[in-house]
Amino acid sequence: MRILLSLIAFLFAASAAQAQPAPPLVVQVIDCARVPPSVMRVAEHALTQAFRSVGIRALWREGSERELPLPGRHVTVVILSKDMAQRKTTQDATPVNALGTAAPEARRAWVFADRIQDVAFRQQTSPGTLLGIVIAHEVAHVAAGITHSQDGIMEPQLRIAGNPVRGFNAGEGQQLKLALARVSVDAR
Repeated sequence: MRILLSLIAFLFAASAAQAQPAPPLVVQVIDCARVPPSVMRVAEHALTQAFRSVGIRALWREGSERELPLPGRHVTVVILSKDMAQRKTTQDATPVNALGTAAPEARRAWVFADRIQDVAFRQQTSPGTLLGIVIAHEVAHVAAGITHSQDGIMEPQLRIAGNPVRGFNAGEGQQLKLALARVSVDAR
């Protein structure tokens, strides 16, 4: 009888552990461009919706880097001012039409606030929405090594006007989930 009760308790515990939601992907945002708070709120919403579209919970944290839970389940994104972006893009030979760049090995990405603002204006879209989508795009490069695709959020040249991109496609979602699951297992 004890063995049966032990087996039931073990199976119940294993089932409960599997039912627990995966830890979130933490996106630490450092705003060096002094983006208005209203734009940052819209960007946060766009980013969390992009990840939610494939079943991933993303947490947006603003401010300086601090101790983050679960190594590997976070990405730091720095929003650069025009001058900072100029220095970064010159140093790294980043194309003039790039809205951001990523360094997966450093778990870090940089986005260029002035370029995003210009593209949002030209495409007649919300700067906050575009900022959130660009950050999600760069985070996917860092978190899962996802490369550019022919359509959707991972296009090398995001086209927002007339075709609002709001999430990852199914394949990209699967890559993200696998990469984040692998990090969670490695952290144990």
